[in-house]
Amino acid sequence: MHIFKDSNDENEAAAADDDEDVAVYDDDFVEVGDDVGDDDDDDDDDDDDDDDDDDDDDDDYDDYYEDDSNSNDYYSFIYRTEFVMTILLFTERSLSVHFLMNTTARSLPILTWVNTPT
Repeated sequence: MHIFKDSNDENEAAAADDDEDVAVYDDDFVEVGDDVGDDDDDDDDDDDDDDDDDDDDDDDYDDYYEDDSNSNDYYSFIYRTEFVMTILLFTERSLSVHFLMNTTARSLPILTWVNTPT
């Protein structure tokens, strides 16, 4: 007997050609007789094995972040970018102030001449 995820004519026709029963099921494709559940039903230490698997994942995580080459690359990039942006910001501000002062100093005599009472 075949169990299909979605019913369609091709699957039903293929199973009917084999002279087997056809059933429609909403989950993944499962062959009847396959062990879908736990493989080790007789093993009572199954819960302990699950805890060990979680610890292995944590070890991988710790190993990745304890290695300096993995974490410092990102932060050094951020620090370098921040440093460059700070220099550019101060340079831009100092140039703006310099330009503003020169422009104002040049235009001041003209403004004074226009505003003088006669």
